Amino acid sequence: MWPELTGAAPQPNAAGYRWVNVWATWCKPCVEELPLLTRTFDDWKKQGQQVTLTLLSVDADAEAAKKFIADRPGTPASLQLRDAAKAGDWLTEVGLASGAAIPVHTVLDANGRLVCARPAA
Repeated sequence: MWPELTGAAPQPNAAGYRWVNVWATWCKPCVEELPLLTRTFDDWKKQGQQVTLTLLSVDADAEAAKKFIADRPGTPASLQLRDAAKAGDWLTEVGLASGAAIPVHTVLDANGRLVCARPAA
């Protein structure tokens, strides 16, 4: 399920689901929804929900994404696509159009299998 990343892909979330938010620093809707996602997942954690939020940046400039996250305390760290030019290839692998608009949300089950993939409306 994971595209080629700059680091290691996360292991399946054996306790529950993993929600993957595909985003970029230059994407206004992505930036606007990050605080809402962070609050929602914090609330779910307090309620005992077994859903993990994972951010996946498709920024061509990995340092820009790292700085963006570092400048926003409380925002989870982000995985980084190794080659932003290959984002479309990965989107087709998860069943979306190669030019699907971000943010894209995917959900993985406890075994790391794709359950759902949705582009921005």
